[in-house]
Amino acid sequence: MNMKSEVSTCQILHACTLFPTPIDIYVNEMKCVHSLGFGEITLPFEVVSQSLPIKITSPMQPGQVLWQSQVEFPDADHFTLAITENHHTPGLSLFRDDASPVTGRTKLRMIQLSPDTEPISIANERQVLFSNVAFGEARFLTLAPYNSSLQVCFTSSNETIYRVPELDFQPGETYTLFTVGKKYQKPKFQLLLLKSNKEANNNVER
Repeated sequence: MNMKSEVSTCQILHACTLFPTPIDIYVNEMKCVHSLGFGEITLPFEVVSQSLPIKITSPMQPGQVLWQSQVEFPDADHFTLAITENHHTPGLSLFRDDASPVTGRTKLRMIQLSPDTEPISIANERQVLFSNVAFGEARFLTLAPYNSSLQVCFTSSNETIYRVPELDFQPGETYTLFTVGKKYQKPKFQLLLLKSNKEANNNVER
């Protein structure tokens, strides 16, 4: 008897500074993503919930494999797969997504994917939202919805490394803040904002 495979939903974020130019991504030997630039995230697509090979190539030289690995989708759910790096080697980080709304509140997630920063904190005018977040960590919170500016700083020194003038957080919505890029080299540090179930590739300018 054939068992029906479970299906997950996945969106892929390009956060690997080792590939500063656009990349093509193959999942299970099928090209799923074409010319994804650094700091961009795909729209969600379906994948089989099992261990799958991931291959990265150059759009200009499709026969040249830049890097390949395996990723395990543990069950049927919604995931963000980040192409990252660790000690100058490409890597994959899988994060489970939870876009279920909280009535009257804004749900905010932060994922720290900037490889050359020490632990960082993100604050608004009222409070510190995320404190001492190390590379590869993900944090969730809920907050009262309102227009808010943000600043990103090193936790140890309180040195501000990035500012966002104003964001409009709406009630019942889920947002993810991704920190990507490098503080001291290129591609430069960025704060990316993704609103769940909305358009991909949104980034927040200084």
